[in-house]
Amino acid sequence: MNNRERLRKVGRIVVQGERVLLSAVLYGMVLVVLVGVMVRYLPISAGQMGWTEEVARLMLLWLAYWGASLATRDDSLFDLTILVDRMGRKVQLGVQLFSRLLVVGILAVIVWQAYELTVLKLHDVSMTALQIPLFLWSLALLFAGLLMSGYTLWQAVEDVRHFLAGRDRSGKLSSTV
Repeated sequence: MNNRERLRKVGRIVVQGERVLLSAVLYGMVLVVLVGVMVRYLPISAGQMGWTEEVARLMLLWLAYWGASLATRDDSLFDLTILVDRMGRKVQLGVQLFSRLLVVGILAVIVWQAYELTVLKLHDVSMTALQIPLFLWSLALLFAGLLMSGYTLWQAVEDVRHFLAGRDRSGKLSSTV
């Protein structure tokens, strides 16, 4: 087994792990929300269950940001290619690389701001019911931003590799140069 095959195997394991973790967060969020709803109709003090809203909100935030990074990894975000598809392969590659590098630049600003906010709020407590530190909110954005940047750079490398091999983005041989 060569290095490329090992790397792909590790990548598949990581992807599977991410899917399991995201599923656990989703199911956990649904469970927490259901508990919060049921408590409203049961003879339990609603004040004792205020934590359900905070936990559900935090889980939704992590789920949304992490889900966005996975959509970036799968290259399943919105592309408007109506004009680019009519151009030659070199122009298509140039536009694709430019857009990916632009995304990485924007993500760099977001990651830097999320980092500063995470460090700034490291010891602040914001959630009243659970006393969870505020930095967990910005940490989700920092984590997802780093993942999205890495995935986008990897896709740019893959775009060039496919171009040099004479293949389109789906891996099929291209007929036009």
